[in-house]
Amino acid sequence: MTRLREPLRLVLPMLVLAVGCSSSPRAPDRNAESPSSMPPEAQERARLAEEKRDLTLAFINSLTEAQIEKANRLATVDYPNDPPSQMERGKGLGYADLNDAQKAMLERLWELYLTRRPDRPVHASLSPPGPIEEAEVFNVQYAIEHRSDFTFPADQPKEGPVLTVSFQTGRYPRATIFIWQGNANAVKLAPALLAKGIDAVAREGIRTGGERERRSLAAKEAAHRQG
Repeated sequence: MTRLREPLRLVLPMLVLAVGCSSSPRAPDRNAESPSSMPPEAQERARLAEEKRDLTLAFINSLTEAQIEKANRLATVDYPNDPPSQMERGKGLGYADLNDAQKAMLERLWELYLTRRPDRPVHASLSPPGPIEEAEVFNVQYAIEHRSDFTFPADQPKEGPVLTVSFQTGRYPRATIFIWQGNANAVKLAPALLAKGIDAVAREGIRTGGERERRSLAAKEAAHRQG
């Protein structure tokens, strides 16, 4: 759960980047109904979910080392021994720190989050988010793991290490997390993310004696040997 250190509470969905556990987001089932056979409403939801997924990866890969370092300062400098989920108002990567393309991607991601179910508004009883100009980005992280319980999207190789990338964002008093998962061999991570992003599996090693860190390093080496 996100650690709240800001007097004005953030409303964040109960979703934690727990790599390798049953609560991690699942990839689409290969045996699921094909998009062409779905009702129009379901097709549109699937299209929006795919757009959000692709934008998440594109946004993260667009960030510079300096931007990621600022987004991760709370987790890496202020609270290095805690799970990387802290968010404090005014201490993240601000909207003004983004370039025009990044601003457009973040705005669209928030739109997709708030309208992901046209027939059922998301958290309708909660306060609306603040202005996009006050948005902040936190905890830009990635994880690479070998897992046997993951079904890759149909357009990716069936076997390989699982890559998870994510970031949290706040528009006070609302907040959410955006996640991309898939085959680590199917995408190339930006050097800035590898240099300054939080390795979520290695960070987990702080609390588990390092076993996850060892598995992460082995999977990372295999996935990026040719990169």
